Amino acid sequence: MKNIAFFKEHWLVTATCAVVLCGIVRLFFLPYFYYKKAVASLEAGDYAKAFELFDDLGDYKDSVKQAEAIKINHSKALLKLISPGNIISFGTYEQDNNIANGPEDIEWIVLAEGLNEILVISRYALDCKIELESPYSGISWNNSHWGKDPNSWDRNRFRAWLNDTFLDVAFTPSEQAKIKTTKVYTKEDGDKSTSDKIFLLSLADLDNYFLFDADARCEPTRYANSRGCLIYDKDNPYCDWWLRSHSSGTRTSFKYVNHRGSVDNSEMMDSDAIGIRPVMWIQL
Repeated sequence: MKNIAFFKEHWLVTATCAVVLCGIVRLFFLPYFYYKKAVASLEAGDYAKAFELFDDLGDYKDSVKQAEAIKINHSKALLKLISPGNIISFGTYEQDNNIANGPEDIEWIVLAEGLNEILVISRYALDCKIELESPYSGISWNNSHWGKDPNSWDRNRFRAWLNDTFLDVAFTPSEQAKIKTTKVYTKEDGDKSTSDKIFLLSLADLDNYFLFDADARCEPTRYANSRGCLIYDKDNPYCDWWLRSHSSGTRTSFKYVNHRGSVDNSEMMDSDAIGIRPVMWIQL
């Protein structure tokens, strides 16, 4: 019994020392080696790699200044970091639900690359309850009256909110100039198209850009959650988010991605509990 007690005691001491040692390595030695690697990459002219390393190091030494200097002086070299699956920051919007500290940078997931342009979707559901005024049911995405009569019963208020309110709030004029006006086709609407700077994914887009349901799951920001965008539960902190497609043969049931990442239908597109993930093409 004494041997067992002795073994347990020393095993606990050894395990504790190992944990402490790992913590020391993580806190002090790893940043040092990564910083040296970042400096070496910078001196070798690998600005994209250097930027990634400095950016990951955060406040370590002068990493923030180094990353900013690379962004200013070698912006073209950083374009290689923009590829499908990567995350970029562009524009600002309230997200932490603390209005006093101002809006936060919006993070976007790169879905696709074009010729000097990228297709992005917001990493998080940014909002949900957008005061659509009157029921949205019966209105397809390609309705053409959204920019004309604000009191028209068939005005697509969703497109209006994205391309008017959200566009002006989230982006500066110079940023807006980089957002491409896109011909948006929705299979369920036939051959009709819309011209939008900001839009939502269609069902076909979802199938094209998200291989697995798990990849399509999305969390709301604290701000969106405070506005009514619901999460499933603490163990599944994902929310529903809108698509622009409606069910075939009807214009009264719109599709959305649920908290599991699969597609469901809603009878109304003005639900307060479903999140919004804006989509756009950014010109590089």
